[in-house]
Amino acid sequence: MFFERCVPFMEIFTLAVSVLLLSSGAYLTVKTRFFQFRHLFTSFRCILSGISRKRSRCSSGRCDGVSPVKALAAALGGSIGTANIAGVALALVMGGPGAIFWMWVSGFLGMAVKCVEIVLALKYRQKNANGEWVGGTMYCIMNGLGRGAMPIARLFALFCMLSTVFGGGMIQSNTIASGALALFNSDSLFVAAAASVVSAAICGIIIFKGTTGIMNFASCTVPLMGILYVLAGTIIIFSNAGLILPSLQSIIKEAFGLRSVIGGGVGFGVLRAMRVGFVKGTFSNEAGIGSAPMAHAAAATNDTLKQGMLGIAEVFIDTILICTVTALVILCSGIAIPYGGANVSGMLLAKNAFATVFGNTASGVFLSVSVFLFAITSIVGWSLYGQKCAEFLFGQRAIAPFRTVLVIAIALGGVISVDYVWAFGEACNLLMAVLSMPVTLLLSDRAIKLLNHYR
Repeated sequence: MFFERCVPFMEIFTLAVSVLLLSSGAYLTVKTRFFQFRHLFTSFRCILSGISRKRSRCSSGRCDGVSPVKALAAALGGSIGTANIAGVALALVMGGPGAIFWMWVSGFLGMAVKCVEIVLALKYRQKNANGEWVGGTMYCIMNGLGRGAMPIARLFALFCMLSTVFGGGMIQSNTIASGALALFNSDSLFVAAAASVVSAAICGIIIFKGTTGIMNFASCTVPLMGILYVLAGTIIIFSNAGLILPSLQSIIKEAFGLRSVIGGGVGFGVLRAMRVGFVKGTFSNEAGIGSAPMAHAAAATNDTLKQGMLGIAEVFIDTILICTVTALVILCSGIAIPYGGANVSGMLLAKNAFATVFGNTASGVFLSVSVFLFAITSIVGWSLYGQKCAEFLFGQRAIAPFRTVLVIAIALGGVISVDYVWAFGEACNLLMAVLSMPVTLLLSDRAIKLLNHYR
């Protein structure tokens, strides 16, 4: 009963935070003279330039840390998750094809936010007792706003730790368990528990290897899973090449209400499409949440601008590329989309779309593996953020206990009801954004000067 009463407030809170993030993105886009558009291709050239093969050198010698591209992979691992599949499918159901257009808008605006966040994270980072680079919103507050703002920094770190345990641990583990149940067509508690324990064991091995182990795992897994998913999706899309243009037209037309009634006689207004697209988009790429800068701050580079441009590529890959592939797979497959339907499974909708070419068995196995990889990388990516925040609050002695708690949460995630866990984890995520985004705006002038002088 209490949970049901909180749902309307959570929806209002979620929408309000989305508006905060989008308006901030629009402000930073204008202030940086549309930097993310002018240097979009430059951001991808940074990935391909070979900086992943050797460490960058500081002006006073070699920097300590991981390669910039490994930092990008870890950040992508945290942001790319099951929302890129099920979340996009539900956006279509709840807001119609027009929601995808507004998801693109949120992505392009989010590029400016993510870029500025990363530049600030590198500007205000510092080294810990082990000589490793550490940074993020809490360090921006401490080193940029002064010691008087430390309570806000500590509160942000606390919300991030809770979000890691509940959102990054339990919820993703539950998603893996649900995928296992669907794959084996079972409702057995044993299957769900086994999937959770296996996930906890795999994640535990990676998490206890520390920052280097996490980023090495992400640099291998994230490109592999992204390429395989995009490749499979592209096969579906071009198998129905005649529907590509009509699908794109429906996305544009319905985004502006040029066609108010779609399949099944359900009408979606412009405001609803915008609301759904903005909410799904902003929380898919995590721009403004303050999480990804923690991974980028560990990079061994003294070129803050190039690392910031990797953030532009990060949002593009997450929202513009992978989310668009999911949307076009569903729209081009020709399957019936239950627009406006209640209790619709986004994963089942995606499975039905893939099954039009690969068949039920192959599509089920492929999506189960995709969900597993997406969820594991999301858990591992967020574990890095949680560890950094635990270290910030309690020192390095707190890292090992936090890792243990997170692994236990992953093991329990598949066998408990996650309704309350999901709501609490999402609330912590929103509160991170409420604290992080104003800090980014307050310090943004220092990053904007660097961006506007870039040639």
